[in-house]
Amino acid sequence: MKDRKRLLEEVEKTLQAFDHDIPLEGNPFLATRIQAERDRRRQLRPTGFRLHISLNQAIILCVLLINIVTVIHYLDWNRNQTLHDKLVLALKEDVQIVQSQDPF
Repeated sequence: MKDRKRLLEEVEKTLQAFDHDIPLEGNPFLATRIQAERDRRRQLRPTGFRLHISLNQAIILCVLLINIVTVIHYLDWNRNQTLHDKLVLALKEDVQIVQSQDPF
């Protein structure tokens, strides 16, 4: 019972401390430091046009180049495959002509 009464007193003291809260003072130098940092960064920033390639843009560019190379290779392979098929057909015709001329 005694502990409970003491606990309630401590809770009451804590709540009263919140009621009489003194507002904290802000740091007067914070605003000037922030402004100085912004001014410094503004001076470091280049003026005029500047080409800026970020990592994301570089990755996208690489993926696009890989896709273009893949399409070109695929189209070239189809052309070669068509040529291959034509050559195979021509070879079959030549073999048939030779077989038909064979006297054995």
